[in-house]
Amino acid sequence: MVSSPIIESAEIWQKGAIVTFLPIIAPSWIMANLDIVKLREQTKNLTAMVVEDEKVTNELLNSTFKNFFSDVKSVFNGEEALKAYKKSSPDVVFVD
Repeated sequence: MVSSPIIESAEIWQKGAIVTFLPIIAPSWIMANLDIVKLREQTKNLTAMVVEDEKVTNELLNSTFKNFFSDVKSVFNGEEALKAYKKSSPDVVFVD
């Protein structure tokens, strides 16, 4: 018998970053697949920006997030980030 840990699943709504957490009981191997699919469905209409000064890490994050967001911009420092944010106003910003 597979144990059924209690995990939390986030529902993401449009701009405004309203996040709700719902406790769910299910086998972890099922939830891992469903959570990724659900996350992608919820974020596919959002845009993102990655702020990371290390080139390899920036590229890795950018390519990973492109699987989830409609558009991902990459910048390498705070000054570039502020300019890019003012220009495109992404929904989500990932900063190291």
